[in-house]
Amino acid sequence: MSCYLVQPRLIAMLANQLTTMKANSSYVEKHEHYRQARELAYQMARENLLSFIHRYGKTSEERGKMYEENEAFLKEVENLTDITPREIFDVSPIQWIKSIQCLEYQSCEHWDNSEIPHKRGYYSDLIRKFVDLLPGYNNAFWGMPEAAKDQPVDIRYL
Repeated sequence: MSCYLVQPRLIAMLANQLTTMKANSSYVEKHEHYRQARELAYQMARENLLSFIHRYGKTSEERGKMYEENEAFLKEVENLTDITPREIFDVSPIQWIKSIQCLEYQSCEHWDNSEIPHKRGYYSDLIRKFVDLLPGYNNAFWGMPEAAKDQPVDIRYL
């Protein structure tokens, strides 16, 4: 599969949602929330851009030129972070999980340790949040349901 730059709006929405989750429902001033979301969006977009450059840039000179040519991508992502929660939840949880996996995959060829402290942990946190929103998830049994304990389970048929 090829590497590409993920849509700036998707990165901004994911950063906004993750920042909201990290606030843990405590009061965060609106301007502080958006500042954090902008910083995270920039970091996520930068990792995506660096992966793109790492894959397609052959020389350091070519890579530097590619970075300069795509700096507008980083700015666009930062400028899109003022997104309301309503816009975020108009997308199904399954689609969000797939979109998060897309961004993670498109950023996997380069992980700059100085940019996103927990790297993939950010994406895992988001996926867990959206799994909780899946219909029926919170009503499912924790562990093996009683009715299935004595029966072999083959997940290929679930």
